[in-house]
Amino acid sequence: MRDCIHWNLSLIVTVATSTFERLDLDCGVTLAPVEVAYETYGTLNADKSNAILVLHAFSGDAHAAGEGGWWSSMIGSGKGFDTDQHFVICSNILGGCRGTTGPSSINPETGEPWAMSFPTVTVADMVRLQKMLIDSLGIKKLLAVAGGSMGGMQALEWAVAYPENVGAALPIATTARHSAQQIAFNEVGRQAIMADPAWQAAFARGIREALAPGVDGWVDEVLALLGDWADVDVAAVSSSVTWWHSPDDRNCPYSAARRLVARLPDARLILRTGTGHLVADDGEGELLDELLARA
Repeated sequence: MRDCIHWNLSLIVTVATSTFERLDLDCGVTLAPVEVAYETYGTLNADKSNAILVLHAFSGDAHAAGEGGWWSSMIGSGKGFDTDQHFVICSNILGGCRGTTGPSSINPETGEPWAMSFPTVTVADMVRLQKMLIDSLGIKKLLAVAGGSMGGMQALEWAVAYPENVGAALPIATTARHSAQQIAFNEVGRQAIMADPAWQAAFARGIREALAPGVDGWVDEVLALLGDWADVDVAAVSSSVTWWHSPDDRNCPYSAARRLVARLPDARLILRTGTGHLVADDGEGELLDELLARA
């Protein structure tokens, strides 16, 4: 494990990377070794019962809080995820290329970056790696898991795969399975990136050059877009679930969320009208308090 600790205003932040011997993927490929980058905020209590795992969306990373954090409005002292009370963890997803093993990592068999040969990963693969991280931290049960969009898919997978390790789940603006529209939009994104002349030229000149500064983001995004892998069996969810959604979310339709929530044994649907695909901000503290009280 490589880590460092610093104080960001009133926020205690740990930035770290953990390495594990192997991870078996759903596609049949084994990654060995595999690294996961993560950050933590706040302090883990003595019995390790105050941990919350936040899960980033498609374009996110492990930097969830503090300056430039993608959810800094919700994580911190006195905020929705109150770091005076809770220990908040966020890791970069498998394949995310922001410190976690992904296409820019070296393939040990070739000595070159994986690039376009990186294996297809699923939400379940991402969550298995997160579970390995949580186990390595000595945390037997998370107080809650929370995330939006693709992060919400991971939250649902946690509740399905590890119900005994999750007190409550907070999926936000998400779905359990990609719609035809989402798959089509992802394909548009793939084709747009790969049609870029700069990307094509860099990749044609060689894998290492294609991963040079200024181009690596495009390569990462292509790999992130390769799989349409959301397929969560919500019937297996036993954790308490509070699902936030907006009726005008066109990326993850509200109609699908409503049907899914109706199938869950202990769930409620909170509507946030007019917010589209973004429904959580720093005004949600009371709802989070209620969610955590149900954990």
